[in-house]
Amino acid sequence: RVQPFIEPALKALRWLDDCSDLNGDGFYDYQTRSQQGVIHQAWKDSPGAIVHADGSPAPTPIATCEEQGFAYVAKLHLSEVLWWFRRRDEARLLYHEAGELRKRFNDAFWQAEDGTFVMGIDGQGRPIRSAGSNPGHCIATGIADKALVPPAVERLFRDDLFSGWGIRTLSADHPSYNPYSYHRGSVWPVEHGTFAIGFYRWGLHEDV
Repeated sequence: RVQPFIEPALKALRWLDDCSDLNGDGFYDYQTRSQQGVIHQAWKDSPGAIVHADGSPAPTPIATCEEQGFAYVAKLHLSEVLWWFRRRDEARLLYHEAGELRKRFNDAFWQAEDGTFVMGIDGQGRPIRSAGSNPGHCIATGIADKALVPPAVERLFRDDLFSGWGIRTLSADHPSYNPYSYHRGSVWPVEHGTFAIGFYRWGLHEDV
């Protein structure tokens, strides 16, 4: 039942490699080609969802932190599938690519001063330093380095992000914060399943 889906999955990953690193920095970006297209195409897909710390819109193409995590875990898991189907050379290649992406990611996306990952890197190569929920996906996918997980989780539970019943999509201290918005301060229950998976992955049961 799995085998018919292997080739489409491989083609999807190759499409990512060939078409979505738009500025050649080794990360996966999004950018619409249509004047009527969706501006933001990662987990937060509403207009104005991705903003810099001063509230200015981040120009595309944008590589969000969670995009890198999703690509990482896709390559990692598909490499295991390929291994069990005895396609060992392809499995080794995907495993290596996942590992290299993970190294690049932790080097480029970590911001030590805030103890978390930047929301993304914009089209001008600038880190998007807005505090939000995005790094929670990096914990869940396993792309975050083990040593960086505790501070990143602690950051998610600070008062500006944790409302007491959920983690906000954007910090309450951010100039663009709006608790009634779609992605600039509201709490998404569906996201918290992902966060729970991530916390369990690292044995953080109290945080769950």
